[in-house]
Formats: sequence, C-alpha cells, structure tokens
Amino acid sequence: MIPNFHRALRAWFRKSGRDLPWRRRYDPYTVLVSEFMLQQTTVAAVIPYFE
Repeated sequence: MIPNFHRALRAWFRKSGRDLPWRRRYDPYTVLVSEFMLQQTTVAAVIPYFE
C-alpha cells in the first residue's frame, strides 16, 4: 500500500508541482534559506532572490 501511495504522490508532483528555482539545485543551504524565507513571506516575493 505505501509503495503505491509513494508512486502516486511522485506522479502527481511531476505533473502538478511548480517549477521553483530552489528545486533546480541540490544544495542543502539553498533549500534551508528558501524554507526560512517562505515562512516569512510568499513564494512570489522569494523567487527574485534565487534568480
């Protein structure tokens, strides 16, 4: 049951997930900073800092 859910979730994310700048990199620091910034403001306000 869990592997099916995992597959379904990954398929949904590939289809529906937004293309965000911090998802293009695999740098833990970038992910951490984006998480901190997103706690304080909106995605639209954070995106310019990563481009």
